[in-house]
Amino acid sequence: MREAEVADLLVTGQTDDEICGKLGVSKLTLRTHIASIFRKSGLNRRSQLALFLAEQNHHL
Repeated sequence: MREAEVADLLVTGQTDDEICGKLGVSKLTLRTHIASIFRKSGLNRRSQLALFLAEQNHHL
């Protein structure tokens, strides 16, 4: 799932540009994935997401 890949890269502190380069997606596509991740998790910060994913065993 692409959202899981994006989440992995987000929580490692990678920038949007780095993530776009690694996944071969546009910033618009990346922002769509990030918005979906935050909506599903109920969070709005990358630091919160890292803790959330650890607690959920990485299932969005």
